[in-house]
Amino acid sequence: MHRSYLTTNRRLAAGIIYATFTAAAFAQVASSPASSSAETTDDDTLVMEAFVTTGSNIQRLDAETSLPVTLFDNTQIEARDAETSMDLLAGIPQVTNFPKNETSVNSVASRGGNAAAALRGVGQSNTLVLLNGRRVPFNPVSSLSPADSTVNINALPSVGLQQVEVLRDGASAIYGADAVAGVINYISDVNLYGGTATVRFGATEHGGGMSSQGTISYGTVFAGGKGRWVSTANIFNRDAIYLREREISASTERLDRARPPFDTVGGAYDGRSNTTEWPSFKLGADTVSGTTYRFYPINGTPQITTAGLPRDLYLNYNEDSIGQPFSTRGSVFSRVEYDISPKLTAFGEVLGYMTKSKTGRQPISLRSSDARVTLSVDNPYNPFGSAFYEPGGAGGTKVDGDPTAITIATKLLTDGGGERVEATDRMYRILGGLKGQFGESTWSWESAAMLGGYRITDRAINSVRESLIQIAGLRTTPDAYNPFGYTFKVVDGAVAADQPYENPAEVIDYYTQSANRIGHSRLASVDARATGQLIDLWAGPISTSVGLEWRYDEKVDYKDPYVGTNPEDDPTVTQGNNDILVMSPKYNYKASRTVASAYAEGVVPLVSPDSDLPLLDSLEATASIRFERYSDFGNATKPKFGLNWKPVDWVMVRASYNEGFHAPDLTDMNQPTSFTVASPPGTRDDVRNNYFLGAGLAADQQVLTRSYSAPNPDLEPEESEGLSAGVVVQVPQVKGLSFSVDYWEITQENLVLRKTRDTGADEALLRAYTQQQLAAGVDIMDIDVGSHLTPDSTDTYVGDANTLRAAPNSDDYARFAATYASLPQSEWIAPLGQWIGSTNQLINGTGNAFTNGFDYQVDYSLPRTEWGQFRFTSTWSMFLNKFQKETPDDPKDDDIIAMLLPEWKSSTTLMWHKNAWTASVSATYESEMRTNATTNQTGYEGAGSPDYIKVVFNNGQTYYYERGSSQLQINLGLSYRFADESESWLSGTRVRLGVNNVLDDEPSLYNPHRTGYTGGTGSALWIGRAYSLTLSRAF
Repeated sequence: MHRSYLTTNRRLAAGIIYATFTAAAFAQVASSPASSSAETTDDDTLVMEAFVTTGSNIQRLDAETSLPVTLFDNTQIEARDAETSMDLLAGIPQVTNFPKNETSVNSVASRGGNAAAALRGVGQSNTLVLLNGRRVPFNPVSSLSPADSTVNINALPSVGLQQVEVLRDGASAIYGADAVAGVINYISDVNLYGGTATVRFGATEHGGGMSSQGTISYGTVFAGGKGRWVSTANIFNRDAIYLREREISASTERLDRARPPFDTVGGAYDGRSNTTEWPSFKLGADTVSGTTYRFYPINGTPQITTAGLPRDLYLNYNEDSIGQPFSTRGSVFSRVEYDISPKLTAFGEVLGYMTKSKTGRQPISLRSSDARVTLSVDNPYNPFGSAFYEPGGAGGTKVDGDPTAITIATKLLTDGGGERVEATDRMYRILGGLKGQFGESTWSWESAAMLGGYRITDRAINSVRESLIQIAGLRTTPDAYNPFGYTFKVVDGAVAADQPYENPAEVIDYYTQSANRIGHSRLASVDARATGQLIDLWAGPISTSVGLEWRYDEKVDYKDPYVGTNPEDDPTVTQGNNDILVMSPKYNYKASRTVASAYAEGVVPLVSPDSDLPLLDSLEATASIRFERYSDFGNATKPKFGLNWKPVDWVMVRASYNEGFHAPDLTDMNQPTSFTVASPPGTRDDVRNNYFLGAGLAADQQVLTRSYSAPNPDLEPEESEGLSAGVVVQVPQVKGLSFSVDYWEITQENLVLRKTRDTGADEALLRAYTQQQLAAGVDIMDIDVGSHLTPDSTDTYVGDANTLRAAPNSDDYARFAATYASLPQSEWIAPLGQWIGSTNQLINGTGNAFTNGFDYQVDYSLPRTEWGQFRFTSTWSMFLNKFQKETPDDPKDDDIIAMLLPEWKSSTTLMWHKNAWTASVSATYESEMRTNATTNQTGYEGAGSPDYIKVVFNNGQTYYYERGSSQLQINLGLSYRFADESESWLSGTRVRLGVNNVLDDEPSLYNPHRTGYTGGTGSALWIGRAYSLTLSRAF
């Protein structure tokens, strides 16, 4: 990676100096900790305490082994040294990726500090995220189709945690919808007594991303020990990192990294765009036909020409784009308990979170496919207008000819700089309840009411109003819009560039405005449950838990007038669209639902350890069931069954079967029909582009496509079945050593699917129709494949039904005519119009999805020795299959075979502790995925059938995928705690130095024509080597 040692070292030194003075300040102002002594007794008996773990409401001695739960405890959290909760969860192997993450800059996405985790790769909305066993409000902005309202995990704490528990099993029978793939449960440290102040400073080796974080945690008792209170407050600040600041993402053209056959201009490694600050235009108000003119420097002098734009002037869209946004975040969590009586306790929790993020991308693109801006004939900056053309030439002061208006075809609006986005998120959750015991029985109960909300404000600061820039182009006065960046003059009977020119601020301000989007969600719930023992059996008592829950979910998405859609009472703008360039129109909407639930859970012991039966140390059966009634689509009842068998006391064999469901998102059922516009620089049509490249022509142009979506109020919930079986071994001859192996599978049916454009079907239908017409004697230039302009148009198009395509124009006919001389007739495709976009239909599919794999874990806590104490933990997750079929007859489309997900992911932690010293090594590994560069058999064999291309037979077809690399992130940490009794000003202070991504590895290459990596799996590596200094002190 590119280095900038001097800048980094200075910043790191400054951070160390600042941290040192901060620690000194803490020493001066913090009160001395109270002395304490531990009472000892002669009784060395270890008393085991039953506890509750994620996935059950019943307290058990062996809860960690009877359920497939991964515990990421505070020592592993420290070793991970994560700045954000997303980075923390990235160290858990069962968290496959983060489909929503901080790299999002598209206007329909949830931008800024949002992130959502996906377990098992089955979709982020199938992962339930909890805080202390209860739900938290979800982020109200959904950008995908089908939509997925998910919890912003970055709004949850990454400090002040006892542990993060990941239930690797379906849990709809316990928690309801969203728990198909499993549960991520953040457990706060509520047992703190006294206070701790912590500051952390971070610096990156390659520039940008400087961070600082401060945390104060405090816990105490009051009212004579009847009350307990703990609180954690955190503030975090981090600088942005631009894509240009990292070598892998610095440019959208990576031909120097490309290997054959991907090293072609316009191919997978070439994403530069010919939409630049130098405009292209056509004469008149019609940009569909006619000669294309360009204005750009030739030999250093800007000129008007009909020649194509040279590649050295193509735009690198990553130059102004931000990969990691600037962020300022603050959060507070408090929990209080008060014993009203020995058997009755009141409790409450408050969670508050706020973040402000600033991100951005390239300047806004003006394209005739999105909005046509015409310079009137009398616009003083129109080089073909009346200021420079007149019949007869006006005595040589003008060019002899009729003046005409011109229309801009492509132009990057650089006057206002790159697009700037500010996103502000606010979340709260307030919880209050009572818990207690029923007399002297084994039964306990708990009831709570909760209210929460999430609000996001997204502001695209310098957005451009289509209608207003069009008006500015039609002006005839000096305050008219000038897209050229130059004025013009007549020299020797021709128009030539004169002086550089910038549009005045008042002109830019006229057509720019902040495009505001506001979304908020609300969550309210009331729950009650009771847990206890029913009757005693021969092997022990039956334990059970029963409960009721009522929940209210609300979602609101609001956009300002002209941002969401145009006002109906404004005749100057297009109805059904909006008035913001490269921003998709969306109607405002509000939707809500209520969910009423009842559930029960039981554990039935069948054989106890006292039975003295061979290979039956213990045996128990578990069962749970949950009924839910949704106000908008009906009822669902889902069970779960399990069996836990101990043949000997050090081996646990566990198995379970569960059924689950996933409710359709409120957005998919309620949001009005709308469309989204692709982000610049756009996308090439695979059908046309591959055809042109195969004929030896230049690549097709990039298109800002439109994707139309409509709601489906009749959607039904998805159904699922889960199965898991595994073994846990506590090695009897090696104290502290255990390992586990678990098989798991998830089958989903009635899937909510987006039926959209099928590129392969589009090409196949077009080829078949062309050959049919040729066989019938029709001339190739006379074959009409038709067009499909909008979802509701009645035009006839012979290709894929969900593809939107324009009719071919004169330029299209000319390009296709040039291919017929170089291709055999059997490969011809009739002249084809430009790709417009696609339609999306939300349906419940008749096929199914299937995902399965294995989990492995080894945990070894070595005995304490004179060299200290070591602990080793390694967790691995492996996919076997992951495929989805829209209908039962469809072939399998396996994401693992296609390398869309890593087959293996692991997390390994090694901890060492001796006296005041602690050291850690944390390593996260992911196996290879594909780069998204593909070729065909000809390209594969022409490149010599290389190993870096994987030949895959999947979905009934043969594919040729370029392999990416595996990913390995190693983080190191070393800490020292100064003794409390020392007289140093550092007394009681703990100092930790960390190095993350110590190997300075890059992420696996992905989408090499764009960012070059995927933010869903590669963000931490993309940052490069990073350093941290953490100081903490108790008070």
